[in-house]
This record gives sequence, structure tokens and C-alpha cells, in this order.
Amino acid sequence: MTDQLQRYRILIAEDEAFISEELKSQLEDFGHEVIGIATDFLQAKELLKEQPDFCFLDIRMKGKDVGFEIAHYINKNYQIPFIFLTSFGNAEMVQKAVKYAP
Repeated sequence: MTDQLQRYRILIAEDEAFISEELKSQLEDFGHEVIGIATDFLQAKELLKEQPDFCFLDIRMKGKDVGFEIAHYINKNYQIPFIFLTSFGNAEMVQKAVKYAP
């Protein structure tokens, strides 16, 4: 029996180049396709037109909670699952993030 993993098309929204490139490399090593890396809301909005299967969203980009804006846009316009990424984890941020769960 051969195990075949599902190959996903993934969007990364992350403004830190080291993090986004490392995440991309890891995902590609697992056989997934990264359709693009967005560093702001407009880039993410444009890449979402390609209908990725999954998204990684950095909550805080360029000092603003852009990841929440992208999550709101995804929930309103698409049925794409996402995971938030952040290095600013605190109780308030977690409570806010939970509100974006579909």
C-alpha cells in the first residue's frame, strides 16, 4: 500500500521575509505548493483570487493587525481555512483571534 499525501495550494501572508521563506521551504519539502507570499492586505486579496486550499496569516504585519483583516475578508468571500501566526501572543490577541473562526 502506498501512502499519498494530499498536496495543498497554500497562501502565506507574512511580512517577515525570513519567516515566510522558511515556512515556504518547509511546506514545499512536504510536497505542497505555495501560491505566493503576501506582505500586506492588497497582495493577500489578489492572491486569494487563485483559490488556495489553505492560508497561513500573520496577525501583525507592518505594525497593524492585517491578519485579522485578511481573515475577515476570507470569511466573507471564500471558504478557505486558515491558521493565524504571531509572535505577539497574549490573552487579548487570542480572544480576538477566536472571533474569526468560521
